[in-house]
This record gives sequence, C-alpha cells and structure tokens, in this order.
Amino acid sequence: MKKWLCIFGILLMPTTSMAAARAPIANPQLTMPSARMMSLGVTSPTLWGDVNGIFLNPAVIGGTKYNQFMLASQSLLGYFDNKTALFSLPWNDFVIGGGFGSTMLNGIPETILDGDRIRSIGSYSSGFNILQATLSKTFDPVWGMNFLSVGTSAKIYQQAIKDKTRYAFGFDIGAIGTWAYTGLPFMNQVSVGVSVINVFSTPLVWGDTGDTSTLPLQLFAGVRADMFDKKLSLFAQNALEGFSIGGEYAFPANFFLRASTDLKRISLGTGLQIDNLGGFNFQQYGFRLDYNYTMNPNSFDSDPTHTVSFTIMGNSQFEGPKITGPGSGTVAQSQSILEGTTQPQGRVMIYNNEVLVRTVYADNSGHWTAQVSLREGQNVFTARILGPDSETVFSSDRLVLTRLSY
Repeated sequence: MKKWLCIFGILLMPTTSMAAARAPIANPQLTMPSARMMSLGVTSPTLWGDVNGIFLNPAVIGGTKYNQFMLASQSLLGYFDNKTALFSLPWNDFVIGGGFGSTMLNGIPETILDGDRIRSIGSYSSGFNILQATLSKTFDPVWGMNFLSVGTSAKIYQQAIKDKTRYAFGFDIGAIGTWAYTGLPFMNQVSVGVSVINVFSTPLVWGDTGDTSTLPLQLFAGVRADMFDKKLSLFAQNALEGFSIGGEYAFPANFFLRASTDLKRISLGTGLQIDNLGGFNFQQYGFRLDYNYTMNPNSFDSDPTHTVSFTIMGNSQFEGPKITGPGSGTVAQSQSILEGTTQPQGRVMIYNNEVLVRTVYADNSGHWTAQVSLREGQNVFTARILGPDSETVFSSDRLVLTRLSY
C-alpha cells in the first residue's frame, strides 16, 4: 500500500516552471466530456465506477469489475464537433483504460488577396486529437475510508491546422476516497475526488516557425453525496470558471434526471439504462443512453450545446452477495471489517447468528464494506440481498469468526 501511495505522491513533485515560461493554451481534453459529465458540471472528479469521467480523473475507473465502453458526440455552440471513445477493463488487481478524443472546427474558409479583392480558395479544418492510456488501482479500506482509488494517465496531444501538425505529451493523476454512512436515515456515502491535469507535459512547437505553446496545469477537486438509498446524488466542484453544483436523481426503471449550473450557464440532462441485454460470451450487459442540453450565455444564447453519449456498463446479470474478506478464523479484537461484492448499488443486510446487525449499500461496481462488532465466542455472518422481484432473498456463504474470551 505504502509503495503505491509513494509512487502516486512522487508524480505530484514536478514543478510548474516549464509551464509558466509561456502562456498556456485552453485545455482541449475538457472540451470532450460525455453527456453525463456535461449534465453534472463538466469538471466533477467523483464519478467513481464510470468510464465517462476518465479524461478528467484517471481514478474513476478504479475498482470496476466489468469492461466498459463509451461513445460520445457533441455539437458545441452549433459550430464545433467533438467525438470521444473511452474504455476500461479489469486486469489482475488493476483497471486499465484509455480513449481517443477529437475536437475539430471544420469548414474554415481559406482566402487569398487577389488584387484588390479577397477570394475564397477552399476550406480547412483545425482542432485537437488526444490519445490516452490510463492505469488505476483501488485500496479498501484505508485511513478510515471505505476505499481509496488512485490513477494516472499518459496522453499524446496532436494539434492540426490545415496541413500543419504539432505534438505534445502529458500526464494526469487523480484520487477518489469514499466514506460510507449507515447510521443516518438519508445519507449513504460521501466521496471526495481530486485530479491534477498535466502534472507534467511537454510544449507544443510548430516545426517551421518555432512558435511554442504549453498545456495548462489544472487542479480539480469536488465532493459527492449519495442519499436516500443512492437515488439522489449531489455534486459540488470547482469549475472552469468559478464553482459549479449539480445533481442526479435515479427514478424507477433506470431513468435518470440531471442538472447543473455554474451561475453562468445551465445544463439539463437525462439518462436511460437498459439492463440484461444479450452480449458477448452469453453474458447480459447493461447499456446507458445519455443526453445533455446546455444553455450558453451572452452572444451564444441561440446556439445551445447538445451532447449524446452511449455507454456499455458491463455485465448486468443479477449477482447475489459474497463475503470476500476476512477469512474465517479466530480473532482477539472486538470489531472486524467485512468486505464483499454483490449487485451494483444493492442494499446488503449483514446478519450475525441470524440477527440483523448492519445494512450497507454496494457502490456502482458492487463492492461493499461493513464494520461489525464481535461478541465473545462464535460469530456466524451472512450477507443477504433482495432479488429483482423484491421478495426473493439471496444469501452469501457463511463466514465464521470466533472471538477469544479472556
């Protein structure tokens, strides 16, 4: 654990003197958010378990148990076309991911001065392409948190203007910590996320003129509160201009409503998730379709931004509860932390000797943890969850912890 946190901390050490030598350009990767990201304020670093947030915080894919894939298309202010493709997949104790993003302005008129008049000779395109690779890992529990996810990304930037191109490399780092609450009637968990964009980067240099631009060093921090059986999620984070807040509410039948504002623009969005559709290897997958509408200020009031995203959420077959740790055995302490997996966002009931002692909620990837008290002698724990019909009870195998008496 300490080794991985030291590596993560070392990545924070490079100074910004190189970036400060020249004025940075606007960060192109922040123009490539998914529809869900747009609806929740663009810069939320707390979308743990959702590949949609990988361009902003590489830690979001930590702990995901199934492959995810996302495609997004955005019409920005009626002029720019942005395309994004992202993926994540578990690999041993890590999650690897990556993606490609493109933001291009097409059909720019090209003119020449012909005598005393300006004549059009065609058009060209200008914009950025980004190719990113990401690695993330989750630790749980740690430092009082139910889990801590850390991640890093390496990126290649390409800027193109007509037939000219220039390249740069950049690295991002991020972390998300989550605390679960079971004693409050309305609060389920609180997450805090931090990401540093371009913690290290090389400059963009035009080969023919030597003109140089730098990529901006940016810090994003935010908090998320999941409430009322995780039906309502509230978000707050620093934005590109100031501060933004947002919210997401999950209705029955996997329908979502979202909204956010930074007091200058308002974003409204919807989402529809369809589970248990046939997929590869005879598994059942979940699919989510998201849409966002952003009303922009000032001179662009009549040119809203539309974003559509399509995400494969991974295996959606119902998964009963499992207790994955600790193993059965003899203990001396009066408390223990149980860990396990089940249906994502499932309500897990923990029983000790057939008595209900705790109720916790799984996260978006189906992981859950519960701190339980141990009585002297034998403690037989099971984890139970209601099935899709809200009547059938699914139970885990037994875990036996015997507390020594003195």
